[in-house]
Amino acid sequence: SGLSTGLVSLDLRLGRLEPGGVTVIGARPSMGKTALARKFLSGVSGQGRAGAMFSMETKEKKLVQQWAHTLAGVDKDKVRTPAGLTQRDWVDLTAAFQQLHGSPLWIDDTPHITLSQLRGKARRLKTEARRKGVELGLVVVDYLQLMNGADGATQSSNREQEVAKLSRGIKVLAGELDVHVVLLSQINSGVESRSVQNKRPTISDLRESGAIEADADNVLLLYRDEYYHPGTKEEGICEIIIAKQRDGKRGVTVKVRFTDWCTRFEDLTYEDRDPRCPD
Repeated sequence: SGLSTGLVSLDLRLGRLEPGGVTVIGARPSMGKTALARKFLSGVSGQGRAGAMFSMETKEKKLVQQWAHTLAGVDKDKVRTPAGLTQRDWVDLTAAFQQLHGSPLWIDDTPHITLSQLRGKARRLKTEARRKGVELGLVVVDYLQLMNGADGATQSSNREQEVAKLSRGIKVLAGELDVHVVLLSQINSGVESRSVQNKRPTISDLRESGAIEADADNVLLLYRDEYYHPGTKEEGICEIIIAKQRDGKRGVTVKVRFTDWCTRFEDLTYEDRDPRCPD
């Protein structure tokens, strides 16, 4: 039962993404948490299930462009200035857009969505997916701290209590719809003030972390050494730290390949010595 993350090395340590569960991905900006969520969604689509992303930070058009250049293996800087794209790039990008167009994936870019809006939209998507002959398997929320607590309400001064209600509501939603929810979360900026040798996040670094930690079935924290130490021997490597898993060992680190120029996550292999994406 459950769904693969699309990364075999992570599946072996984490297990599969079970219906009704919640996985939190926490990281500082530019570490790749949205790209990892896209990897999960692509994996779910490849397993014949539908996926949905609620993106409050990135608009739909830009998100699709990012997704396409990842699938195509085209440099993200070249996509921003398309005059430099080669004929092969255009062919690969066209194929990537066609793949996305034919996939059972939905994107909703409503800013500062509320929990009730999220619940209503997710229910409608589940119904629509069934009409198309597939089951909704995964819902991604990007990201928790951009959600509003109640309809028509701005973010309150007691944000920690508000986030606690959102976290509990998302856990209930996962059970109601029988889907797995991947919830992206910010990491406190205090990580940046630590010593150079100690930048790896811990579960307590999750912003407004108490309820998030309690409600989540899994908590994954991302760390890339090259972000802080250019020229490191760990260049092109992302550490996925399993800070919590309800039915397994915590504190395990899974290393995967992260290719920054096309924001792509892949399993490491014995022969994998080149950090660039394959042709």
